[in-house]
Amino acid sequence: YRGMEDFTGKRGPQRNNYLLLAALFGIHVYFMLVQTSMAARTIAFTMGVLVFCLKSAWLLLHRVDPEMRPNTRLAGWLFGALSLFSLVRIIVDLVIPPGSDLFTIGFYDALVIMSYQMLLIGLTFSFSLMVNRRLVGDLERDILERKRAEAEKDLLEAQNRHLMKAESLGRMAGAIAHHYNNLLGVIIGNLELAINNLSRRMVVRENLDEAMNAGRRASKVTGMMLTYLGHVPGELEPIDLSEACRETLATLPCPLIARA
Repeated sequence: YRGMEDFTGKRGPQRNNYLLLAALFGIHVYFMLVQTSMAARTIAFTMGVLVFCLKSAWLLLHRVDPEMRPNTRLAGWLFGALSLFSLVRIIVDLVIPPGSDLFTIGFYDALVIMSYQMLLIGLTFSFSLMVNRRLVGDLERDILERKRAEAEKDLLEAQNRHLMKAESLGRMAGAIAHHYNNLLGVIIGNLELAINNLSRRMVVRENLDEAMNAGRRASKVTGMMLTYLGHVPGELEPIDLSEACRETLATLPCPLIARA
């Protein structure tokens, strides 16, 4: 009974079972040594079998979890049949006197032995079937869990590859921004040299000043890109929105400014 409780995961206190076993042992010893009676010992043994089968049938048909009942139902029914047969035997032993022809010809004992053997064979088969179903169910759950774990692993690997691609793109963008910023530095430096070598009255100087301002704004844009990518530490500073708008409008074509 303890093994069936462990199998079903419904372990309970065993004190009552130990008390029952001790009581049956005491009754058996009493009718064997103090007041010898084979019929009383048989009835006591059958009562013990009856109680054990009833507890087992209750465990396998009622106490067990609903998802496990299809596996334990056959064994529970066989324990119920064995309980019913033991009850009938107790009633027969109590009602029919020992000297009856039913006992003297040996037919009753043969029937009892044959019935017990058939029920025990059925219980053995049902236990084997119950254990095999449990093993198959555990194996199926293990396979499903393994497939689920492999699917989660594939998903994590795909996400990791995506993150690595995004990181590589960020590094590439940072390298391009660095290279672009260096080129802008060269352009701005040459423009400064050209402006310094020109007279303030020349018209081309104004064009070079606008090119210089555009280059500086482009340098600021690349700085913002580098800050966003984490290559350059960001600095918080207040900005003048009106000045930013004026600088932006100065770079737009005249038709767009008139339309706005």
